[in-house]
Amino acid sequence: MKIFEFDLDGTILHGNSIPDELITTLRKLNERHFLSFATSRSFRGVRSVVPEPLLQESLQILCNGAIAIFQGKILFEAVISFSEVEDIQSFLESRKINYYLELGKSYFAPDYVSHPFLEQLKKRLLMKWYRRNLCQKSTQFIK
Repeated sequence: MKIFEFDLDGTILHGNSIPDELITTLRKLNERHFLSFATSRSFRGVRSVVPEPLLQESLQILCNGAIAIFQGKILFEAVISFSEVEDIQSFLESRKINYYLELGKSYFAPDYVSHPFLEQLKKRLLMKWYRRNLCQKSTQFIK
């Protein structure tokens, strides 16, 4: 048995999909070997492009190495503290720098952020969308 690790964006993923013939090849490879996918994407982003059977049987290294998932279980995660999140948010918001946060099954952005990407997220995902003003504590959204 060998281990095969694949990057997604720009490697096996072209546009927003993996070519069908490559999916067939990956499934055959997965029958005799171990597959891993490494990406800067979140789990939501990987789940939207990698077929579910391959996800269940492969290791996913996500968010530039901050999270590792195997068979639906988190093996490793590197997180920052709530106080660090709040410090970063305060810095960004005091300068009106656009950002959004993915929070597992929800995401949010400050009231002043408007971007086509966020509009697509709202349309395509069945996730909670939060907006808040600068005075609200972020921890109520991150729980």
